[in-house]
Amino acid sequence: MIDAAAQVPGVRVVTAGRLVEPWLEEKIHFASHVEYLGVLPQEDILRRTCDADVVFAFYNPLLEINRRASSAKWYDAMMAGRPVLSNSEIINAPWIESEGFGFICDFSIDRLIAILRWLRDNPEERQVRGARARSLFEARFNRRHMNELVGQAVLRATGSGNLLAEVIHQ
Repeated sequence: MIDAAAQVPGVRVVTAGRLVEPWLEEKIHFASHVEYLGVLPQEDILRRTCDADVVFAFYNPLLEINRRASSAKWYDAMMAGRPVLSNSEIINAPWIESEGFGFICDFSIDRLIAILRWLRDNPEERQVRGARARSLFEARFNRRHMNELVGQAVLRATGSGNLLAEVIHQ
């Protein structure tokens, strides 16, 4: 993303978290289009997510665990009404496309540059997908609905959901 965004004037990358690779820290330090915020509390992350145009969630497809990932970033983006940009090699890529709350791009710098240009030049489409993300969150990923799903899973697994129901309603 850092390399791709450097090729697209007007695109800034804001990132946070723990850096474990010294070469990445150095690269970020010298990239004028990147703002690194360090490790942030969840409240600050959510605030920054609300300020984003698009939430970037790419995963190296060479690792199976990455191809199977369901990113917490997706749900934060949905809650904030922001679209996601994720890579097409992950198992849930068709779901992102079919639900219409994000953008998919293969794990290629040339393709990423092209989609970043398109995203920069099409703010109305970012807004449409962000609104879809929020409506999807409200309909299917809100706390009440998730509690119901967890309760059903506990009931299927144990034959009794009474303890869970007590915990949820407290």
